[in-house]
Amino acid sequence: MATNSASLKPYVINFRPSNLYPESLTWDPSAQHFVIGSFRHHTLLSDSDAAVVDALVSDPLLPPSSSLLRLALDHPRHRLFAAVHSPPSPYYSPSALVAYDLPSCHCLFLNPLHKPNASDSVVGANDVAIDFSCNAYVTNSTGNLIWKVNLEGEATILSRSQLFTANSVERGTSYSSYGLNGIAYISKGYLIVVQSNT
Repeated sequence: MATNSASLKPYVINFRPSNLYPESLTWDPSAQHFVIGSFRHHTLLSDSDAAVVDALVSDPLLPPSSSLLRLALDHPRHRLFAAVHSPPSPYYSPSALVAYDLPSCHCLFLNPLHKPNASDSVVGANDVAIDFSCNAYVTNSTGNLIWKVNLEGEATILSRSQLFTANSVERGTSYSSYGLNGIAYISKGYLIVVQSNT
């Protein structure tokens, strides 16, 4: 029997961890909870449908002022990926990809992401998507390129197509430095990418 979706009541989960500023979330079907990344904390939280919030990962390897911008889950291999961004520092790369084994939360790799011959100001990891072979694809919002990171955590540049900068952007606007943003892997073998400043 068909159900009129307009008649269904929305289910809302309220949770209020201090100063969280949630930036991303993904559903872990094995553990039956959401995983939440934060703009202001380098901690991953789990949140059940009963609003029970726990610290899932608090990784001392992550830069202390880093943000976990986007998450992606490779369910068959029980791997959780997070795009990491941190302020420029002589000790840390401003962008990285981190992968954790679930449910142990053991860090599998934390690899910096670089743009060759570029300053840190044009390296800005933003979103991450996973294909069926556990390759990760990470967008660089400020440098307008896509990294590919293999199962071992080795990163290469997949594309820096001229299409990414083909449209003129009004300089000085609040969005002018935000290029490639969201990314999704499509099962037919291609990527869809959103560009914010066009």
